Amino acid sequence: MRPSPNRAVQVECVDPPLDLRRQLLADRFLFGISALSSHPLLPKIRLLQLYSSSKAYWRNKEKPRLVNSLERLAALRPPIMKSSSLPIYSVPFEALTHSSKVITNIGIDKESPLANSIFSKFVINHFPSYRLFFTDASKLTDQGCVGAAFLLANSHIMAKFKLPPEASVFSGECLALLKALEYIYTHKLSKSVIFSDCLSALQSISLRPFKNFACKYLTCQLKHLSYKCHSAGLEVVFVWIPSHSGIVGNERADKAAKEAILDGDDSFYKIFQPDALSLPFNFMRKKWSLRWSRAKKCFYSEIQSTIPSRPWFFKNRSLSKRHTSIIIRLRLGRVCSSEQLYIFKKKDSPMCDCGNEVGNIDHIFFNCPINNKPPDLYSCLPRLNVPLPANMASLLYLTDSKKIMCAVSKFMTNNNIKL
Repeated sequence: MRPSPNRAVQVECVDPPLDLRRQLLADRFLFGISALSSHPLLPKIRLLQLYSSSKAYWRNKEKPRLVNSLERLAALRPPIMKSSSLPIYSVPFEALTHSSKVITNIGIDKESPLANSIFSKFVINHFPSYRLFFTDASKLTDQGCVGAAFLLANSHIMAKFKLPPEASVFSGECLALLKALEYIYTHKLSKSVIFSDCLSALQSISLRPFKNFACKYLTCQLKHLSYKCHSAGLEVVFVWIPSHSGIVGNERADKAAKEAILDGDDSFYKIFQPDALSLPFNFMRKKWSLRWSRAKKCFYSEIQSTIPSRPWFFKNRSLSKRHTSIIIRLRLGRVCSSEQLYIFKKKDSPMCDCGNEVGNIDHIFFNCPINNKPPDLYSCLPRLNVPLPANMASLLYLTDSKKIMCAVSKFMTNNNIKL
């Protein structure tokens, strides 16, 4: 409805304001090109930053968005991994087209209590004379560092590495795989198998989608080193195993990765470009959340104090479009009830058509004798684990519950409620 607050509609649909979206695009662009040390636009933006802080022309104007992005980039504590060209051009074409041997199913279920014994039999049957490597990465908290490690089974050989909090677990897994491959290539191990519990990292080695390799330094280096091992006659097999299933080598690698968060080698304490491209979304969410918390309070802000990651109706696709729209208007506090129509000067009285009470949403859904077709909504609430007493505001707060939203939708259908 037209009087609905724009800021509330944006939060309901998880659609950021235009100024934040423009800044997001500028951040993603600049963070993307910052990994290229030779990009011709970077010195020009630095010059613009100097002008915007010293020239009188910019004194009463907002700074350009790319200048804001440059200041955010400079505020990052760990540096961004830089290269003179795109990673895809730093490795031979043959390495990009090479497909490594990757096994993604060895018949072990994560919940199986016999996972370790099944794994031992699999190794004896398929890799009796191979060197066994285990890799893992760990991140305990959102603000904590990422630890990565690899180890050689039946030996004391182990390496631990530390990445910044801005890094992803995927980057940690790729780094652990890369270092394991470096060890195999350096020591010329003829037969090796690397076990990892990160399926996406192993799939990135076997796939050949060139457009995805343009900005992924670690993936390109993995492809290159795997190809070098193949060219040198060194057989390397990658095997996926389920995590936390009791496999001894995997548990040791997991423990080493957690230890690496504190004492790992920090020579790779850098932000790789795919991780840098995710930072602008965090910046935008923080600024949007701060703006929403400081905004003027309304009915909607009482039931939605934080900004969700996805709209609630994405999880309730079974609801009809009409009922979804009604629930959204109920949450925004703008519906065609008698009370609201009286406020908008569309009715002479706020009383409901039944004549008993003011026609607000609590009366319409719980007390109005006109809407008395079974099942009664209020009597259904205990079965839906809703504590009593309850009102519509408490139900509209629980939009993540499919059962509650379906009960509200069913009540509207039975009583033909149109708001």
